[in-house]
Amino acid sequence: GKAAGERVEGYERQLAKVEQRLGSLQAARERLDAEVAAKASRACLDEQSERLDGLAGDLCKQGKELGDALETRASVKQHADLGNSLDGLQSKLAEFQKDLAARLGEIDATLAKKVDVVLFDQQADRVQQRGEQLDSLERRQTEQHGQVHEVLATKADKEEAERHRQNHSDLSDVCAYRSDLARVL
Repeated sequence: GKAAGERVEGYERQLAKVEQRLGSLQAARERLDAEVAAKASRACLDEQSERLDGLAGDLCKQGKELGDALETRASVKQHADLGNSLDGLQSKLAEFQKDLAARLGEIDATLAKKVDVVLFDQQADRVQQRGEQLDSLERRQTEQHGQVHEVLATKADKEEAERHRQNHSDLSDVCAYRSDLARVL
């Protein structure tokens, strides 16, 4: 691309030189015309005419080369545009691949979280049984809690009160466990 651009610039410089030469040729031709008119020399006119024809041919040839160079420059620009387009497509492809990888990761994570239905049903049954046991323990704890308050209210001896407090504490721990289990489920 850069070499073609430099070649086009070289042709443009040559064209400028040819235009200068054409200007000087036109000036020379005007002088020749003046000389021809003054001398009326047919031989000199033919020679100058041939020279001008040769220069005109050279000028046409250089003009064609310049035109070809300009076309080359346009094709270089098209090539660069195609390269930019390809780069854009490659970046879109990379984004698509990232998106696809992210979606596959989400699908893999979802599949990893899936639970076997039979295993889930068994665990649900166990949790329900534990919940029923905890409900029973909670009812018993409530009864014992009431008894503890009665014992404390009647100022029973310290050993009996301590034993009741320990039972009450154990039952409170079971209730806390049940509450934690209910939050987990």
